[in-house]
Parts: sequence; C-alpha cells; structure tokens
Amino acid sequence: MNAPTPTYVDDRLAHWAERDDPALVLEESATLIGLFRWAAERDEHAGAALRLARALDRPLAIGRRWGSWERVLETARETAARTGDLREEGWALHQLGTRAYALGDAAEGVALLEAALDRRE
Repeated sequence: MNAPTPTYVDDRLAHWAERDDPALVLEESATLIGLFRWAAERDEHAGAALRLARALDRPLAIGRRWGSWERVLETARETAARTGDLREEGWALHQLGTRAYALGDAAEGVALLEAALDRRE
C-alpha cells in the first residue's frame, strides 16, 4: 500500500483545523494533538500543523487543559521558528504570553508578549 500524499494528509488536517466546534475538538483533543505533533515534525506538513494548533488553541484554553495547551503552543512556536514563519511564531508567543499571564505569571507573560511583538514587527 502506498503512503498517503502530503496533500491528502494536509486535507485531513485542514478538516479539523476548520472545525468551529470547540466541544468536539476538545473531545477529540488527544487524537488531534497526536496528529498535530506528527505533522509539526515534518516540514512538508508544517503549515497544516500550525493551522491545527490554532484550532486546538481555544478549546484547550476553554477546557482548562493548561499543560496540553502549553505543549501545543510551544510546539507551534518551535515549528514556526524552524520554518521561518514569523507570523505564526508571533501568534504562538502571544498565546503563550496570554496563558502565562492568565495563570498568574505576569513577568513571563509580559516577556512572551514582548517577544511576540518583536516577531510581528
């Protein structure tokens, strides 16, 4: 059996990235995080991985999955940095800063938000 093409895989990832159902995304989060991590490790799927990270962001925050939320954002930041995507790196840093600030670490939150601004400029 032939391996799926990058386009096929990206289409499947896009299906989840485009979902506007936080409850469903949260329900399937373990599987989606696994897919996200798999895609994030492969440059040919980095764009789809970053779109999936954005889809996971809100449900993980709403669901108070603090550790999973942080790991997804950190992996997204690393993937964006590795592939030179400053826009997505800025987004991930912004979300990490927001998370840190919301969880009571104002100094870390401000530092991450300033790093996000730096990437975005």
